[in-house]
Amino acid sequence: MDSFSDPDHLWNRVEVPFDDETRQLPSEAFESVAERVDSHAVVGITNAKGDVLLLDDGSHGWTLLAFPVEHGKDWLAVARQETGSLLDTSVVLEKVEFVRCIEFQSADEDDGRTTMHNVVFRVSVSDDVVIGETQKQEDRVLSWFAGVPEEQEGDVADDIRQFVEN
Repeated sequence: MDSFSDPDHLWNRVEVPFDDETRQLPSEAFESVAERVDSHAVVGITNAKGDVLLLDDGSHGWTLLAFPVEHGKDWLAVARQETGSLLDTSVVLEKVEFVRCIEFQSADEDDGRTTMHNVVFRVSVSDDVVIGETQKQEDRVLSWFAGVPEEQEGDVADDIRQFVEN
């Protein structure tokens, strides 16, 4: 796969699991979500021991690396460039692990809806990613984990589990 700008084009690919769900929200909650929800290129990297590299940005706890993708941008380029820049190494996108598409709908309005895509990539790097026990990058902290951090649950925990259990 060379590039894509619309994750929905992966819908019919047998090799790409696609999780599609709709969440109805009260109008006040919908407005807040619609203003702040972003789609992300999510990146999973494991080391030789099978640990997964996680990032804490100060607001979501420990997660896979995730980079916002603006509408119409090349998802592969964003994942490759942002990961390479963060880790200061060359990045090889091995495959799309899965796509999570969540459509948020206002329960009170017929036309109130917005969609978020998270495309999760399995990535390898050209150099060993050497990170101490924890390493601070700008306002983010990176660290290797052998499993899902205790405080994580739901979709974030499921995403991490994809890399530490497979």
